[in-house]
Amino acid sequence: MLCCTHGAEEAAMNLVDLDTFIQVAKAGSLTKAGKLMGIPKSTISRRVARLEKELGLALLQRKGRTFRLTEYGALLQKRCMPALQELTDVGELLLDSSDEPAGTLQLIVPPVFSGLPLFSGMLAGYKNLYPNVDIHVEATGRSVDLIEEGFDIAVRIHKDPLPGRVSLMTRRLFHVQASLYVAPDYLTLHGEPGSLEDVAEHPCVALRYERPMSSWPLTHSDSGEQVNVAIEPVFTSNEIRLLHSAILSGVGIGLLPNFLVRADVERGLLVRVLPKWGVENGSISLVWPAHRFMSTRVRAFIDYLAEHFASILQ
Repeated sequence: MLCCTHGAEEAAMNLVDLDTFIQVAKAGSLTKAGKLMGIPKSTISRRVARLEKELGLALLQRKGRTFRLTEYGALLQKRCMPALQELTDVGELLLDSSDEPAGTLQLIVPPVFSGLPLFSGMLAGYKNLYPNVDIHVEATGRSVDLIEEGFDIAVRIHKDPLPGRVSLMTRRLFHVQASLYVAPDYLTLHGEPGSLEDVAEHPCVALRYERPMSSWPLTHSDSGEQVNVAIEPVFTSNEIRLLHSAILSGVGIGLLPNFLVRADVERGLLVRVLPKWGVENGSISLVWPAHRFMSTRVRAFIDYLAEHFASILQ
């Protein structure tokens, strides 16, 4: 038990209830916290209510299905989260004394990775290799503070160099290069562009975030010449898997990461056009908290991914 004082009365805080409250505060939702912890929402609600009763304080200000932390709730989260993380780390240290990876691996990935067979296959391979490790993957495009939110490690796509913090460690997996690809059926119908000027005459498949792309910044692999090629996209999305499928279906020409389409090229499903021209899209790296005790499951995951990404790039 942890104890705190409220007025003249002493209130005992059950660690299970306290940890549940911290998970709710981090998740921003009782339902989401229940899914992350693998317990019903009703259990989450009961634990938080019990903690509030024990302390004699309101920790959450509820409004319909949403809530916000009260002043006391925010203070409790800020002061207790580091202590609970330290207890978790001590438990992991004892758990790792056997050198056999175990426990739960909390992983953050960008949405583009969440549905890639390549990446999901790696996760499955890691799980099969280390059956005592449970894996939780959260796919999100938001900026996540690994330390504050209690995640073990993140996969990040970034421009070089990776924006650094002294509290984070990084390991680059590989540089990302993208090239122009089309489906064979597309070439049969429309022909192959013979120059960059020809690209503008073809329907294009392109990424779209806040607004559609109007050009591709291509670089020549031999001379280093850089050219912005004007395009008129006929199919756009912020989801690379949809663009991949559209290009495979013959919708148009598109830029795709080379590592993503290697198998398609080998099977004759995609053809690389104007192969001397492409884009350097930055890097993919692993990021993890520097100050936290590194468990064997995290060390094993870093080594496993580095080895497998190296093998696909050979």
